[in-house]
Amino acid sequence: MAANGGGDSGRPGVAAEPAAPMIDIHTHFLGVGDAGPGAWMSPRFRRSANWAYVKLRLGLAGRPGPVDRRYAEKLAAWAAASPLDHVLVQAFDGVYDGRGELDRARTDFFVSNDYVFGLCREFPRLLPAASINPARRDWSDELEKCAARGARYVKINPCAMGLDPAEPRWQSFFRRMRELNLTLMSHVGPERSLRSFGHQLADPARLEPALAEGLTVIAAHAGTAAFFDRFPYFANLVRLMERHGRLYADSSAVAQPLRWHWMRRLAAHDLVRSRLLHGSDFPVGPNAFPWAGLSWRQWRAQHAVENRLARDLAIKEAFGFGRESAARAARVLGLTGRR
Repeated sequence: MAANGGGDSGRPGVAAEPAAPMIDIHTHFLGVGDAGPGAWMSPRFRRSANWAYVKLRLGLAGRPGPVDRRYAEKLAAWAAASPLDHVLVQAFDGVYDGRGELDRARTDFFVSNDYVFGLCREFPRLLPAASINPARRDWSDELEKCAARGARYVKINPCAMGLDPAEPRWQSFFRRMRELNLTLMSHVGPERSLRSFGHQLADPARLEPALAEGLTVIAAHAGTAAFFDRFPYFANLVRLMERHGRLYADSSAVAQPLRWHWMRRLAAHDLVRSRLLHGSDFPVGPNAFPWAGLSWRQWRAQHAVENRLARDLAIKEAFGFGRESAARAARVLGLTGRR
């Protein structure tokens, strides 16, 4: 394991305190279905520029053999070679129709909880995070199953799943999550990688019912958006944090060109920074412009690192919150003993 700081071991006779583990809480498996039925993509997403870019950057394009397996091996290898102690990998549920059945025609990609749990058993550095759309007919059984198998949290994406977290009909879902001691992660902010059923669904203000139920909630992407967006989501996140001590945010997808101006804002905002958890959003590629607060020397050093998980952490550490938020992630999710 990597040395992530230390105690007072420099003085004779003083035992070193155990270093806090560092966790990346937000990465994704993607799959076309060539490793089994647990992961698949729609024809629309397979033709997308996003998927083409992922394959190119991960070295998956133009090579024979199953894509899904090579993708998983790449993520596991970079996790093992990074300063991180563990990486949490999300399943990704789909859109459901009025009967509670999966609607493939409106789902861009799907990764089942079973698929994620299986891969995490194979690669111990990876830990599972479930994804459950409360519109599915069997949501209660799936929650219980994932809790029993050690899911670290449950992820929803309101934009891509076509659900409004503020609707009263989901209250029983949140209540059952609290009873099972599960944490909720929700995508916050506009969704541009997948088909979206409305950016307004991912306003953090709509997470009030989950927080009122007593859940610990993680707002993915910290309410940030591209420089050309004018959504009030960050301000809404701050107002919620002022009222709810169990609301956190993650730094996923922030270290990329369209959001570079948020790096300084997150570092400078005392309340948000104190609740910030480290997440990369792999396979989203980290990249920060030198004029966003990095010296040319820092920028060149970071971009010489091929390992995207390590690069993402290094960019955020250059702004002062990389290791800090990675250690906090371990504490919030109860992973302080996992080194």
